[in-house]
Amino acid sequence: MPPTTPDLDRDAHLRAILRQLPAAPGVYLMKGANGRVLYVGKADVLRNRVRSYFGKGPAYDARIERMVTEVADIEYIVTDTISEAYLLENNLIKEHRPRFNIRLRDDKSYPFVKVTLGEDFPRIVRTRKLARDGSRYFGPYASASSVDETLKLLRKIFPFRTCNLEIPEGKRVLERPCLLYYINRCQGPCIQAISKPDYRATIDRVVDFLDGKQEGIADELRREMTTQSDALHYESAAVTRDKLRAVERTIEQQKVAAYSRAEQDVVGIAREEAEACLQLFVIRNGKMIGRDHFIVENARDATDGEVLASFLQQYYAATERPPREVLVPFLPAESQALATFLTDRRGSRVAVHVPERGDKRRLLALATQNAVEALAKERAEWLADAGKRDEALEELARALGLPKRPERIECYDMSNIQGTSAVGSMVVFVNGRPEPREYRRFRIRSGDTPDDFRMMAEVLHRRFSRAARLRAETGALSLAAVGADEAPEDESTTETDGVAPEVPRETGWALPDLVIVDGGK
Repeated sequence: MPPTTPDLDRDAHLRAILRQLPAAPGVYLMKGANGRVLYVGKADVLRNRVRSYFGKGPAYDARIERMVTEVADIEYIVTDTISEAYLLENNLIKEHRPRFNIRLRDDKSYPFVKVTLGEDFPRIVRTRKLARDGSRYFGPYASASSVDETLKLLRKIFPFRTCNLEIPEGKRVLERPCLLYYINRCQGPCIQAISKPDYRATIDRVVDFLDGKQEGIADELRREMTTQSDALHYESAAVTRDKLRAVERTIEQQKVAAYSRAEQDVVGIAREEAEACLQLFVIRNGKMIGRDHFIVENARDATDGEVLASFLQQYYAATERPPREVLVPFLPAESQALATFLTDRRGSRVAVHVPERGDKRRLLALATQNAVEALAKERAEWLADAGKRDEALEELARALGLPKRPERIECYDMSNIQGTSAVGSMVVFVNGRPEPREYRRFRIRSGDTPDDFRMMAEVLHRRFSRAARLRAETGALSLAAVGADEAPEDESTTETDGVAPEVPRETGWALPDLVIVDGGK
């Protein structure tokens, strides 16, 4: 069967783009017919990489082959180096969340521990943004709770300030300090109870601790405790003893890496269906100062090498300074470009290699074992959550007398600001899970005075009137096939709040199984 005219137009358009591709590094965006980004990739030579998708070269996996059949347009951005392409690709994946890219779960931004060294009296805080502001960053961590646990431990050992006050040197900013000063959890820079050099010495110890140099801190605490005890300051000695025990527990937990003196990250991988788990051991000065696991989604048809390369790129694009060495179970196809990217990020050579024997190999095996266990635990939790959602939907269907459990639920509510700027909102749940991309807001058009019942009627009428006409005309039960000219008018009038910016305006809405509205007073 010969191709249709749209197919011919598409092919001609793509061929024209392929002819224009430059022989330069950069990033490319594969787009569908609706303009939505399907896939983001990078290349050392854009011309060769993008053309390879449409030529007779080596076959890609099923995921990429499906993507190629949907491509209607290609956009590309030229960069000066492949390292710049790595960073740009990572940012574009976060922005567009393409359907065919392998992604870290919750990859909008990962948290860091930030030491604000640019301030006279630095703070240690949690942040999700890296900035060239003179601060020192540690991370990224897999979750905010991991950072909070680290900060909680640091506060037990070091009396640094936790407030957000701007405290310049030589100025008293408060008449009275907070409670933390009186319980010896803060040194009181706000009331000039400590000098800048002495406070900086405390912060330097915090940085050493985060760098894995805990033995020196433990030695200092032992000397301090002995001095306090000799001076009969037993209460102070007891406080120092508790700090010492916290440091010693940390050292004991890190001994698994005591045989390796290098600065290295160790990455283990485990796969199960469409998900993958990457276990990361962070080793500095021969100690494991951090360990975390990361879940990768949309990896069903991807190779292990693609999953590993995608993780390494996304993780290290968010870091301030990669280690000297990254140990992996196998080398991905683009390992050389990856090593160049990491070297540029660090400012000195970074090696990515597979250990064949010895302590490094045993450490990698341990990381892999932890990845397997972490993925098994995650999957057990996913299955349990899915079971709870199914049970809740069945119970809801019974309570409301529905013929089947509601797969799509739409909830509506109205709001206004002192009688003006009235809006209606639609929140959507699919199979018991919130679907933020389906959320919508409606600007109310009828009337200048607030009337919840009238506004609700307007929103529901606008939501369903076109669906009713379409069903009467075509017998369609869903709006999923509605084209750009037929899409519900409120997809084009919705505001960006609560709606992912990459959601195409022409995408139709499926009809709900259950509608819930605010009952008012």
